[in-house]
Amino acid sequence: MLPAIQDNFSANIQLIKSLTDEAYTDQSIGPYYSSIGSHMRHCLDIFGCIVSGRRKGRINFADRTRDAELEQSRAHAVAAFERMADYVASLSTTDLSETVIVFDDLGRGVEAHPYTLASALIQAHSHLIHHGASIGYLVWQITGKAPETGYGMNPTSPLPAQKIDIGVMPA
Repeated sequence: MLPAIQDNFSANIQLIKSLTDEAYTDQSIGPYYSSIGSHMRHCLDIFGCIVSGRRKGRINFADRTRDAELEQSRAHAVAAFERMADYVASLSTTDLSETVIVFDDLGRGVEAHPYTLASALIQAHSHLIHHGASIGYLVWQITGKAPETGYGMNPTSPLPAQKIDIGVMPA
């Protein structure tokens, strides 16, 4: 699990570094008009909830920092992913089995349930992959090129029988 999370962080760092500031902050693509940076910030918020909440034994996914600089500054986002990667690298098998109480608003108010730290990290990682699909779409719309193969795709998703080259957006 931890190597998979590290790989995903690395992929996001490489993607951020490959973009221009304009592409990273572009909010012109519908239907949601969110930027690549806003998706990155949101995902980093979820991992940040784990880091800050673990110390208290209470992870609250609804209590996010929403650091606007992560949406605007590629360097700030890269540094945040690198800090998260260092944090994940510091975890041991014993750490992963720790029990924490996770709070989240599931649409009908905040609920609390016991998790292991590993299950919280799995949830955050899956969330990052999910947003990667939206990020990949935005990259394609803004730059005309898709991110590297597999970016934003859940490893369990079936591949089409015949792969279609989406490397360059049609004119």
